[in-house]
Amino acid sequence: MLIVGLLMTIFIWGGLLVPLGLAVYGLAKWRGGWRFAAAVPLIVSLLFFAPLVPGWIHDPTSHNLWGLAFIPVAAVLFVYSVVVIVKHRRSTRRSLSVYPPA
Repeated sequence: MLIVGLLMTIFIWGGLLVPLGLAVYGLAKWRGGWRFAAAVPLIVSLLFFAPLVPGWIHDPTSHNLWGLAFIPVAAVLFVYSVVVIVKHRRSTRRSLSVYPPA
């Protein structure tokens, strides 16, 4: 049971932090359309949490299970973030092989 709990903790925190960390990294380092692609997880997270904030202000116990609702969203954002970073690296490598640095 301890191993299952540890794995769940790793997957939940990884699913939450990795997409947001990659989004911040992409916003800081990338240019053009890649910057918008990196911002998508932040936008989706904002759209997910924005309706919950008035409920939390009115009654702090009203959304106790929000974390369970966010798990599938975090999983999709994690996969999306990995796909975006892999595509960005491939396009960067391809552009460097076509136009080598001077």
